[in-house]
Amino acid sequence: SFSANNESVQVTCEQSSLFTKNYKCKLNWTPTLFGLGLRDEVFGVHMFQLTHECELAVDPHRAGDIL
Repeated sequence: SFSANNESVQVTCEQSSLFTKNYKCKLNWTPTLFGLGLRDEVFGVHMFQLTHECELAVDPHRAGDIL
């Protein structure tokens, strides 16, 4: 589940052509120091936000078709 303050998910859908839709998902995660809260820096080390993106093109008129 993505219920923590250091996690977020964004999903968008857009029509890419007459027959396909593009779904885009973006997952953001920020590390914490053993769950002690959000910090930009720990012991002089910058804590970077991790991002993972995925894009899927689907033909909604043909079952099971992923492009």
